[in-house]
Amino acid sequence: GGTLLHLACMSKKMDMIKAVMEVCSENINKKNKYEETILHPAAANGDVELMEYLIDNGADVNLCNCQKGYSAGFKAFELGNLKLCEKIISKGFFPMAVSDEAVLKIMEISPSSW
Repeated sequence: GGTLLHLACMSKKMDMIKAVMEVCSENINKKNKYEETILHPAAANGDVELMEYLIDNGADVNLCNCQKGYSAGFKAFELGNLKLCEKIISKGFFPMAVSDEAVLKIMEISPSSW
């Protein structure tokens, strides 16, 4: 159970995702039955292009997947992509939105950011 936008993002086809965003971008932070926004699977799959697009279009990097205990922002740090991490910080990533263990991992990956 998710939105049309969730389905489009699962396709990993940017042209389809952009077309769906034109008609239903208000669903960008809606969670599916697994407590995931569309940014969560993009982060879990390491899809940096999709993550950047979604973040630039209003995806909230701090929304937590309560079942798995992490935000998409945290997953981005796990990917270790400095450009993406800088974007997430600029969009208001708040590390306290994740567990203490996750915060320690973030600081281990990018200590100079804090």
